[in-house]
Formats: sequence, C-alpha cells, structure tokens
Amino acid sequence: MDIDGEYPEDFPKLPSLASVKTSRGVHYYFFYPEKNKIKSRNKLNGADIEIKSDGGYVVAPPSVHPSGGRYEFINT
Repeated sequence: MDIDGEYPEDFPKLPSLASVKTSRGVHYYFFYPEKNKIKSRNKLNGADIEIKSDGGYVVAPPSVHPSGGRYEFINT
C-alpha cells in the first residue's frame, strides 16, 4: 500500500510487515492472501492510497527517487 502524504485519519490502522519512507509518503508491506487475487489500484475510496499487487510494482530500498529522496526502511 502506497500512501502519498499523511495517513488518512478515517482509514483503519493496518498491521504491516515492513514500511518504507518514500519521497512523498510511506509504503506499507503486507502478506499476500494466497487464495485471493488483489488488483492494483491508483486510488482507494478517493484517497491518495495506491494498492500495488497483481500487475503492479513498487520501488524498494535502497533506491533513489529522481528528486534525490532515498527509499529507506522505517519502523512504524
């Protein structure tokens, strides 16, 4: 899950396995449910929340964004 900006107040807090600081927000990583298909999405309920799953990809640490920001693992 990729959230650009602040975590929406009305969005439930979800337990993630790992999180990564990006140039504009945070990536949260979760276990994938083996028996289900999850489509990638660019918006979730109108919020700037992207779901990257089947058919999607993310940039991972220690990559550097074109703006110069570095992707880094964080503890949340």
